[in-house]
Amino acid sequence: MGVSFSPNNSKLYVTSANKTDQSNLVEIIRQYDLSLPTVEQTINSGKSIIRSNPQTNIKENNYPVNVVFSTLHIAPDGKIYAVREATGTDNRNNDLIIIGKPDLPGFDCSVNQRRFDFNQPDGGIGFRSMPNFMQSYFNNIPALPDPDCIGPDVTLFPNPVQQELTLTPLCGYVPTYVEIIDRLGRIVSTQHLDTTQIKLNALASGMYVLRIFNADQKTVIKKIVKL
Repeated sequence: MGVSFSPNNSKLYVTSANKTDQSNLVEIIRQYDLSLPTVEQTINSGKSIIRSNPQTNIKENNYPVNVVFSTLHIAPDGKIYAVREATGTDNRNNDLIIIGKPDLPGFDCSVNQRRFDFNQPDGGIGFRSMPNFMQSYFNNIPALPDPDCIGPDVTLFPNPVQQELTLTPLCGYVPTYVEIIDRLGRIVSTQHLDTTQIKLNALASGMYVLRIFNADQKTVIKKIVKL
C-alpha cells in the first residue's frame, strides 16, 4: 500500500484496491480530508480521485481489478507520484500517476497519467518503487506548475508510425474522438477514443493531420507520417 500526505498536510492519499461498484474497477487512489473537525468526518470524506473524474486523462477501463499502485511519494516539486506493481497482463508497466495539486480537495487535485520508459517491457512482470526518505522534508512546499500545461495538448508515439499510435493526453485534457485528414483536406477516418490507441493500419502511406476533440470541442491539431 502507498501512503502520502499533501504538502500542507491537509490531505491524505492512500492507494486502494477497494471496488467502486460491481464492474471490477478499483478505486486506485483515495483522498481523505484531514482538515475536517472529527475523525468520523475525515473517514467519510474518503473517495477515489480517479473513478468518475471528468478532469483526468485516465480512462475508466485503464485499470481493472487486478491493478495495484504500491508506491505513493511526494517529490521536491510538491507533486505526488504513484508507480504501479506490474501484473504482466495488461500492458501498463510503464505508467506513472501524477497528482499535480495535492493540497486541493477531490477532483481538483489534478490527477493524470503519463507514460515513461522505465525499461520494463509491457507484458513483463516488474516491481518498482520510489527512493525511501522522510516525506515530511517537503512539508508546505508549493506544487510547481506543469511546464507542459500551456493549453490542451497530447503527445503521439511513435511518429512516423506504421500501424498504431499511442496517444497520451496532457494537462487534464480528455480527448473523446479524432478526425484523420489527408493531404487533400479530406476526412479519411473518424475514431472514438475509448482507449489511448489510434488505429492507422487501413491508411495509405503519407502525411496526415489529426484533429483531436474533447467533450467540450476543444481541439488539438497534430501532424503524423504514416509509413
